Amino acid sequence: MNLDTLIAEGEALLRPSKVLSSGSGPGTHVGFWGGECEHSPNVVSPEAKMLTSRNHIITIESTFLGSLPIRECSAISVFEYRTASGGTQYRIEEVKDIAASEIRCSGEKLFALDEPSFPPFEAVCLYGSGRVERWLAEQQLERFQYSMLHEDELVLSYQDEFISRHPLYRGTCDAVLSGWHFTWPDDEFYRPLETRLAILTIRDAEPYLEVWANQSLNLEVIARIT
Repeated sequence: MNLDTLIAEGEALLRPSKVLSSGSGPGTHVGFWGGECEHSPNVVSPEAKMLTSRNHIITIESTFLGSLPIRECSAISVFEYRTASGGTQYRIEEVKDIAASEIRCSGEKLFALDEPSFPPFEAVCLYGSGRVERWLAEQQLERFQYSMLHEDELVLSYQDEFISRHPLYRGTCDAVLSGWHFTWPDDEFYRPLETRLAILTIRDAEPYLEVWANQSLNLEVIARIT
């Protein structure tokens, strides 16, 4: 195995994704960043005594999330809540009572451009061709034992290629829809295909926010600190 061959394995696993930026385009209008949504204001219910504030972070029209497993809705939104104890929570709302075309928000419009998503090394080990499996077997490793190679020079070179391609490291966009996820420092393993990354926010990090969808049509949001 050499670097060119390993990169070719990654190229064979490219996934569709969309890179989102605010402004007037280019790209397709897919949602909003920040501000306040007319149909769901930044107001905390008086009954929610443990919460002090609620702020809209991002809203994305569901049609732009591709084939991800989500319940029927026109859009999904992520909100940040501040608690009375000084903590922070992140919650997801599925927008069902209003059409996407009727959503009004004072935030900045987000525009999307298609960009192929290049997989990290862990994904290549798990889902690459038989050539990858044979290479790992030569080192007495199973596909899931990718962490045993984290200091290998070939692997480090591949990860450099991954970093050069991932929007997170370019610092020129606000968020990413779909595509391959990667392992964060606090992860114990690479998330399996039963869960799929729907949204990764980059703007105003840290924390970075990940919205995940699973086969039970449930959504969860994870705040990431490096």
